[in-house]
Amino acid sequence: MSSFLRWSQGLLLILLGGFMLTLVTTGNAWQFLNPKFQWLTGSTGAGLMLCGAFLPLSPFCRPRPGTVLALAVFLLVAGLAGQNLTSPAGPAGFASPAPAAPPEPSRLSENGQEYIKINTAELYLLGEAEQPPMGSRYAVQGMALRAGELDVRGELALVRLSIVCCLADALAVGLRVTGVVAGDVPAGAWVRICGRLAPADPASPNPTLTLPGVVTTMLSERITLAAEAVEVIEPPQIPYMFEFHDREPYAY
Repeated sequence: MSSFLRWSQGLLLILLGGFMLTLVTTGNAWQFLNPKFQWLTGSTGAGLMLCGAFLPLSPFCRPRPGTVLALAVFLLVAGLAGQNLTSPAGPAGFASPAPAAPPEPSRLSENGQEYIKINTAELYLLGEAEQPPMGSRYAVQGMALRAGELDVRGELALVRLSIVCCLADALAVGLRVTGVVAGDVPAGAWVRICGRLAPADPASPNPTLTLPGVVTTMLSERITLAAEAVEVIEPPQIPYMFEFHDREPYAY
C-alpha cells in the first residue's frame, strides 16, 4: 500500500507540474495569473515534476492517503479549468516569442478629434488626482454595465477587470459614461468610447453594481466621461488589465 501511494503521489506531482508548464508554454497563463508571474509558475511546475520523479525512490517519503486524495482533486479541478482555456493569445512567457510588433500609436482620431488611449483603471486613477485634467479627451474600451437608474440619466458604467496577482483578486474598475441613449449599448457588450473628462455630479451617485466572480466593482466618484463617439466592438484578445501607466503612452 505504501509503495502504491508513493508512486501515485509522484505521478500526480508530475502531472500537476506538467499542467503548470503547459500554461506558460502555450501562453495561457494570463487566464489565471498576472503574466509577470509566469516565470514563477514555470519554475514551480518544473520543480514539481522533478520532485514527482524522485519521490518514489526516496526512503524518507511516507505519503498519506489524504495527501494523495487532495492532489488528485486539485489536479481534477485544474484539468476542468484547462478545458475552458481559449487558444494561446496571452503574452509570451516561456513560449516562443512572437516577432516584435511596432508600438501602437498612443492616440486615435475620431470625427476630426484626437483622443488619448487609456484603460479604465488608469482613467480611474486620473480621477483620484488632486486636479484631474477636466476637458481632456480620452478613448477607452471596456464592458458596459447597465442599471435602471443609469438608463434614466442617459448613462452607463464602463468597466474592465483589473488583476494584480490572479483571478481571485479581480476588481471591476471603471467610471460612468454620460450622454448615452438607453438601449444603444446592450448590457455586457464591449464598447469603445471616445469622450471628454468631466466632473461627476454629486447629485447622481454611483449605483451598486456586481459581476459574478468579481470581488467588487469600483466606479469613480469624482469623474465621468462625456461620450462623443460610442462603438460596439469585439472583446480584446486579453480582456483583463495587468498594467497601469501614470502618463502617456497608457496601457489602454
